[in-house]
Amino acid sequence: MVGLLGVAALAGLGLLKRRAIAAFGGALCNAASERFWGHVHHKLQAAAKPSAPTPQARPANQKTYRGAFQGYNQWENPPRDHFFTLLDGGTTITVPVARTNLLSGVRHGDLVEIDTQIGIFYGVEVVQRVRVLK
Repeated sequence: MVGLLGVAALAGLGLLKRRAIAAFGGALCNAASERFWGHVHHKLQAAAKPSAPTPQARPANQKTYRGAFQGYNQWENPPRDHFFTLLDGGTTITVPVARTNLLSGVRHGDLVEIDTQIGIFYGVEVVQRVRVLK
């Protein structure tokens, strides 16, 4: 009986040892595989040609106006919104905008490019950027 218990204990110990060795071997194999394929992936990306940057898509609610700046004024009658006026090839463009200080430094007759955003301020456009062109 004691011999049988000894054999059972040795068998249990052998089973535990086998599982521990298998787990260690599996972990070692997975680590080596991840390192190898990570290295291959890194080398392939370094050798690949960089793709050309794609131009940013312009949101549908943005507009750009270009022309000779005529002035930034306020309507006489309600609603008391502001507007700027541009002259582009004989065509006068009047754009209602929210109050802004971006147009304060632009002189009459300067060739400008004005970016606006539509639909975020009660039916008038919001001036985002003003560029004076030379």
